[in-house]
Amino acid sequence: MKSLTFPVLAALSLVLAACGPGIDLPKGTSKGYTSARLTHHNPNLPPVADPTQRAIHGMIQNSLRQQFSAKGLAYGAANADLVVAYLVI
Repeated sequence: MKSLTFPVLAALSLVLAACGPGIDLPKGTSKGYTSARLTHHNPNLPPVADPTQRAIHGMIQNSLRQQFSAKGLAYGAANADLVVAYLVI
């Protein structure tokens, strides 16, 4: 029983640390920006083949487009002021 105490406490401390306020969130507004776009994809990577993944990326990209457009930002220009990236895990 003693041999399980340390691994359990270590795992619990990792879980609790993950719940802490250690993640920096974006602050501020879009003031000063006139346009936005997504980062360019790596041309050496294969395209997303899974239909579910394509649907998820489409939903995220449409939501970003709607949010930026609602704030009056032009969206999708190659020389945009604000470049956005996202990660799906």
